[in-house]
Amino acid sequence: MNVSKGLIELKDVGEVYSIDGRLVFRGKGRVVLPRGVYFVKFKDKVFKVIVR
Repeated sequence: MNVSKGLIELKDVGEVYSIDGRLVFRGKGRVVLPRGVYFVKFKDKVFKVIVR
């Protein structure tokens, strides 16, 4: 997983959730997101990510 300037790149299948728990992306690849805090569920772990 990589995070940079407005996008999150998942190298394997994962899920991205908004801070209020809404699923905003499921899959593999790059997702462009507005600035904010997201939770990324990747394999068996959950990461808190800030997109700037």
